[in-house]
Amino acid sequence: MRRYITNIVLAAVSTLIAVGGCEAGLRILYPRGALGSGVELAFLRERSAAWMSALMVPDEEIGFRPKPGVAGGYDRDGLLRRSLANGSAVRRRILFLGDSVTARGRIVDAIREQLGDPETEYLNGGVEAFNLAQEVGFFLKFQSTVEVNHIIHQVHGNDLRATPIVFRDQTGTLNAYLTNSPRQHVNQWLFQHSYLYRIGLAAFLSQAAESDGFAEARDSFARMADFAARHGIRYDVVLFPILAPEAALSPTDRRDWQALERACRETVSQCVSLLPVLDRMLARGRSVEEVPGDTWHPNDAFAAAAASSIISALGLKDDRPDPSSSKTTGQ
Repeated sequence: MRRYITNIVLAAVSTLIAVGGCEAGLRILYPRGALGSGVELAFLRERSAAWMSALMVPDEEIGFRPKPGVAGGYDRDGLLRRSLANGSAVRRRILFLGDSVTARGRIVDAIREQLGDPETEYLNGGVEAFNLAQEVGFFLKFQSTVEVNHIIHQVHGNDLRATPIVFRDQTGTLNAYLTNSPRQHVNQWLFQHSYLYRIGLAAFLSQAAESDGFAEARDSFARMADFAARHGIRYDVVLFPILAPEAALSPTDRRDWQALERACRETVSQCVSLLPVLDRMLARGRSVEEVPGDTWHPNDAFAAAAASSIISALGLKDDRPDPSSSKTTGQ
């Protein structure tokens, strides 16, 4: 019996030493590696730690988000910027939601320039690296108190990615990881503290199934459409494609685009796809990328063509309501 107990203790100690050794080795070799379980959002860590820590904060529901009211960042309403064609009285407010394509403002600016309406205010609420669920969550939590007449939600073809796992390391720097598994299947504490757990995720949990992505997209669109209907706000969606020929897209990219289109058309009255704009420009051999090789962000030429399509499809030149008729958008 004594030998049996001794063997169990030795086996347990050996296992702990082996696990500890593996953890230590992985941390040395891959200090911030996702180890196949996803990818790191390195921009949160690579920029100035002090500046990013002040601007972005972890959020249990959203993953990470801007901290409203920080100088040089988002205002107290969670908006990146507001702009008017000039100082005229405001008759219409359009809020643009989305990820980095919205935040960088090329399409928003092109719409403003082409409309040339001095009485329309353009509110940019886009956030770099957000997915669809984060965009909706951030809007409902912070931006929904702003009185607007119209919400134009620019949804990117890559916006069905999982909500990231986000935490601060010992230095206070934000670390963020987009996992290949739906967030509800990932234990954040284990992911943060165990590199072996990250390998286990890569080995045993596959990417979200098509049905999961579709259901999440439909729920996100439905939440926005319901909010807008209850508060008398017009809500439209613009679907922004990955800037590459269809033949160059991965099976996941194609699956996500189809899920977004289907979910949008089932829940939102007006869905504008920019895929025809992309196809026309590529067929003419025109450049569409902000930087060569960047298939996620448009250049000025694509932004101008996209803006023209959006203005026409949504009738923005004719839709100029009096702001006094809009309802307060607080929840």
